[in-house]
Amino acid sequence: MKIPKLTKAQITEALKNNPMTSILGVSETALTPKQLKYCENVAMGNTKAGSYRKAYNSKGKPSVQANEGYKLGKRPDITTMIEAIRKAIERSEEHTSEL
Repeated sequence: MKIPKLTKAQITEALKNNPMTSILGVSETALTPKQLKYCENVAMGNTKAGSYRKAYNSKGKPSVQANEGYKLGKRPDITTMIEAIRKAIERSEEHTSEL
């Protein structure tokens, strides 16, 4: 079976159209949508506070945002998802560079 070659744009579009949970093969009820967005942001290199701010659209004090981001980052289910997303990103970059 020959694997079709995809462009970066096609890969990016596919990742946008498919929920991260389906790509990673995890239950959609494992985390809330905001928690998933937090995980995606952290996996992409944002700080935990910045990721919390973006995912939860937080307008609170920076210290509260940092504290809440830290608390989320300590949860085992969240850290597992962050690692899974990081590995998926790394793999997609490797696949893209091979093309």
